[in-house]
Amino acid sequence: VISESISSGIPIFPGGNPVSTGISTDSSVGTAFGGARMSNEFNTGVQNLVSNTAMETIRGNRCLQPLAPGTGTYSLPRYYFDTEASLCRPFIYSGFGGNDNSFETIQECRMACPEYDNPCPLGLPYVDRNDGNVAFCSSINPLCPPNYWCHIGDRRQTSVCCPSLANVNALPITNPLRPLRSLVSMNFMRNLNGAALDTGTDLVEQNDMVGIIPLACFQPMLEGRGKAKLTRYYFNSIARTCEKFIYSGKGGNQNNFLSKTDCEETCPILENPCENGLPAMGPEGNPILCDSDTTTTSKCSIGYYCHIGATSSTTVCCPAIGDPCRMPVSSGNGNAVLNRWYYNTQSQICVNFVYSGQGGNSNNFRTREDCIKACPEFRWDYILVQICKF
Repeated sequence: VISESISSGIPIFPGGNPVSTGISTDSSVGTAFGGARMSNEFNTGVQNLVSNTAMETIRGNRCLQPLAPGTGTYSLPRYYFDTEASLCRPFIYSGFGGNDNSFETIQECRMACPEYDNPCPLGLPYVDRNDGNVAFCSSINPLCPPNYWCHIGDRRQTSVCCPSLANVNALPITNPLRPLRSLVSMNFMRNLNGAALDTGTDLVEQNDMVGIIPLACFQPMLEGRGKAKLTRYYFNSIARTCEKFIYSGKGGNQNNFLSKTDCEETCPILENPCENGLPAMGPEGNPILCDSDTTTTSKCSIGYYCHIGATSSTTVCCPAIGDPCRMPVSSGNGNAVLNRWYYNTQSQICVNFVYSGQGGNSNNFRTREDCIKACPEFRWDYILVQICKF
């Protein structure tokens, strides 16, 4: 068909159309004219008559033009871009008329008219260079090529594989209790507050490293630049908790989880046993552990007390509020069953109770002796002895 000349009366353009309006911008138009025994000088002259701005305008509007089968009598397989579905679809072109939204192959269509609505904070989604196929992903199938991550938007066109800029070596986790900041490179931490944070997945120090934490856990919460209202969760790296936020559907980063469970399974949340506020933190960002064998605050600074939990990781320095001897008994909000003692302000004696391991207050002692040491009991026998001496 391509070899047919103008004398046949069939103006066939392999890469475009003899359009009813405008000038075809397909790169193969010149070749088609040459095959029809028309000079390259003519084609060059036509292009020179159209300004660069006009050509760019035509290219920009090409994907937005409606389906136009034309007015001829031929049946030529072509592809057009469906703006509503954001997909390249096949159609039959009649050979005459039509518009620029016509491509010989689906690859040409995909390259000219992306089948996605770019939601990535940086760069473009992954597109196969050979066939122009977009790497879509979802919560069911979140797999992406290396150096890309799955952005899940409010629809298919925004659920694509976005580029990651991180390119560092990853080491296996051997100590999950490693301080958070020691798992992240100093160069990254210096840029932690940047607006366009790196969207990589893995980043660790090359020296003295024993673990790895996804970069998503250190990225800021980004609501994005879209118009959707999606309930998502992000990891608060300061409080080390997963919190809810509303995502706009585009322009976010990897610190964006579909559920609180996904967030907590990805990032190292802090098991906070304190009823009021966060435990005291060391210089590396981990809670300060205290001695489970004593209630002394030798390891806790002023304003904190040693909360003795069910495990060593929950035996930490919690904020102290008020006089423990005047605090009411509190069993807490955990799931453990621990035998403890508290000071009863009315009877002024230490009484046994069951503590759940989390929450509660500082009126909580491991033994009766510890309770009496902190809150001396009112003893009638001692007072009577003192009276009898006089």
